[in-house]
Amino acid sequence: MTVTLTILGLAAAGIGAVALVDRQPAQATQVPGDRMAELLKDTLPPGATRQARGTGTRSETGASAEIQYDEGRGFGRVALSVGRLPGPVSEVGCLVLAHYPYEQCTDTTLADGSRLVMSKGYEVATDPTSPRRWYAEMTTRDGEQVHAVAWSPEKGTAADGTRIDPPLSVGQLTDIVTAQAWKAVIEVLPGSPPPAREPANGRVTPVLEKARIQSTLKNLLPTSLRTARESGSPKGYASLTVDDGKGESLIEVTVQRWKPDSVEMRKAFANAATRPDGSRFVTRKTPSPSGNKGEFQWEADILHPDGLRIHVGTLNTAAFGLPVNRPAPALTTGQLAAIALADDWKR
Repeated sequence: MTVTLTILGLAAAGIGAVALVDRQPAQATQVPGDRMAELLKDTLPPGATRQARGTGTRSETGASAEIQYDEGRGFGRVALSVGRLPGPVSEVGCLVLAHYPYEQCTDTTLADGSRLVMSKGYEVATDPTSPRRWYAEMTTRDGEQVHAVAWSPEKGTAADGTRIDPPLSVGQLTDIVTAQAWKAVIEVLPGSPPPAREPANGRVTPVLEKARIQSTLKNLLPTSLRTARESGSPKGYASLTVDDGKGESLIEVTVQRWKPDSVEMRKAFANAATRPDGSRFVTRKTPSPSGNKGEFQWEADILHPDGLRIHVGTLNTAAFGLPVNRPAPALTTGQLAAIALADDWKR
C-alpha cells in the first residue's frame, strides 16, 4: 500500500485536486464544465441523478464533475477529476496506513504501465463511523489521471435511512475511470505542470524503496515484536504496525537526502549532538502531531554530513489519531537510536 500527496489531495477533496496550468492553443476544443457533468452522468449505471455540476478544461483547478446519484437506495455523492500529474507515475499509490488506518486498497500495474488504484476508506480517516469514501484512480505512464470517488450519505440522509455504502462499488468506479469518454478531455488538457521550483535551500530527495526500508527495519527490530501491518510510500518512507503483546504500536522510518545546512535541517537539529564523524543526532519525546489526547511520539533522528537523514519514530497507538492503547510505544528511544544509527541504511 502506498501513498502520495496527489492521491491524498484527490481522496480528500474529491474533485479538482490536480492543479492545471492553462496553456492550450486558441484553436483547441475545450470541454466546458456542463459537458464534464454530462460525461460523468453518462458513465454512471442506471439510476436517478440530481445537482450535477462541473468545471471545464480551462479551469485553473482542473476538469472535474460532481453529481448526486441514487441507484435505488438513497442519494450519495459522486465526484470525478481529470488531469495530468507534475511528477512520475511511480509516485502514485495507496494512502499510507499510518494516517489512513482503515483504508483497504489495491494498487495494480497494468500491462501498458498504467496504474490502477482502488480503495475503500472513510471521509474522516480515523473515524469508521463517518461517511464511507470509496475511490478508483487510473494513471497512465504519461501522467494522465482520472480519479472517481463516491461517498455514502451523511447519517440520516438516505431515502430509507439504511444506506451504509456509497452508491457505487469500487468496480463501478473503475468502470468510470477507464471509460473512453475521458480521452476527449485528456486530449485538450494542458501539458504536464512544470515541477515545483527547487527551493533555495535545496530539494529533499527520498532515498531507498519502500520494500528495502521495510526489510531493513524488520532486521533491526527485536524478535519479540510481531508485525501486524505494513505500509509506506513508493520511496523514502515505510511503516510497520507491531505488537509486543501489550498493544499495537506504529513504527515509521523516513530515509531522505537533504542539503545539510538548509533552514529545515538547522531547525530540526538545533539541539542535536555532533558525533565524531560530523553527523548530528538527536532523540525526542513529544506529543503526537495528530493532536490526539494521550498520544506520544518518540523519535531518533540523524543527519549525516552528506545530507542523508534517517528518522525513526514510534507511537503508543497503532496509527496517528487512533485511540491510545498502551502507555508507551513498543520501542524505547534507545532502541530507536540503535535503528537510526545502524550502518544498514548506507549499504
